[in-house]
Amino acid sequence: MHLRVAVCALALLSVTGLAWAAAPAPLEAQNPEIRREGQGGRRAAVTAMELKPFDASLLGGLKDWTNGTAPTAESLKGKPVVLVFFSSWVPASRTALGQAAQLAKTPETVVIGIAAADRFEDAKKLFTDSGHSFLLARDEGGAMRKALQSDGDPDFYVIDRAGNLRFADIETVSAGRALEMVAAETEQSAAAKPGEVAAAAKAAAEAAGRTRDTGRVPAPGERVRPVVKLPDSSAYESVLWPRKNIQELVQGHATDIQGKTMPAEVDPAAMEWLQEKPEDLAGKVVVVNFWATWCGPCKRSKPMLDDLAEKNRDVLAVIAMSGYNDPKPDVLRHLRTFPSNLFHAYDNEQKVGKALSVQAYPTVFVMSSDGIVRWMGNPLDPNFRQTVEQIIKLDPGVAARRAALARAGR
Repeated sequence: MHLRVAVCALALLSVTGLAWAAAPAPLEAQNPEIRREGQGGRRAAVTAMELKPFDASLLGGLKDWTNGTAPTAESLKGKPVVLVFFSSWVPASRTALGQAAQLAKTPETVVIGIAAADRFEDAKKLFTDSGHSFLLARDEGGAMRKALQSDGDPDFYVIDRAGNLRFADIETVSAGRALEMVAAETEQSAAAKPGEVAAAAKAAAEAAGRTRDTGRVPAPGERVRPVVKLPDSSAYESVLWPRKNIQELVQGHATDIQGKTMPAEVDPAAMEWLQEKPEDLAGKVVVVNFWATWCGPCKRSKPMLDDLAEKNRDVLAVIAMSGYNDPKPDVLRHLRTFPSNLFHAYDNEQKVGKALSVQAYPTVFVMSSDGIVRWMGNPLDPNFRQTVEQIIKLDPGVAARRAALARAGR
């Protein structure tokens, strides 16, 4: 089964019966674009802290303040607060501190860098050498980490204007969006948020309890996926799709299959998934990106791909294919150091890459929701992002998916 068949199979599942998936916590359900870190019981415990008052007295236990003194509950009243845990020896901390510095430019926002007591002087040097002007403190004895269950650096926590811990242990790529949401609120609307989320969760649970289209009784904590009925082929044929990439820019990257389906060797069912596996592709545009840890242009394209995937999460799936002169331990280490919100697959025997004659990295294939490759080339091409966004806008299957999401109240 190649990618087109996989998409159609998922569409058929949603048409013939409702598909079920484990339900996220209420706040996660309302803000799926905010990527949480961790899983299992530990993640559940961290999520349970969200929408609860943040204990500002914990800040008093931090030592060696730089760029100011310890804030108090009174000084933070009505302000958004961002906490970023970091360590000097973790490469991803540099990126996180850079992100935190951008967040600190948001009016009224207080950003606090919290470094481990071990090698604090190295952390302080990293901080000051980078010219960061937001607050920095040392977590003596790790008390703050223990209280907030921070398990690895870097970790971001966002507190809203009402003093509630709104987002706990989220990915660096989501910190900006999380702050944007809480900064846009008033203190009063932030205070009302816990009640609103609880009411929405209750209503969703009641609605799910009334849904029995398949005759299957959902297990506790499960929710219904939207039913997406894709239009027939004539709807896709009538679309004026974006222009294909020119032959000169495709040659040297891979076999030109624009306007065609993926070869049968490209089988998602046989892929080795390194992180989350995409299971709900019906009505989504799919981008397959071939990359490697040793590839400089791949690294440069990563922030854009992450941003593109995050901003179009409901209607776009970006699959990152690795395994090309790249041992799996190296890829896994890279993903731990540089977290990504893409779907990551490992081409252990390079069957996928060879089937497409991929010769250069990065190379992307962009498919509409009917599985046809509409564009391919380099993701750093100035036309790439605009083309993907245009395909999303024109795709009949995407329109059907959005209608289904609206019916489901999402």
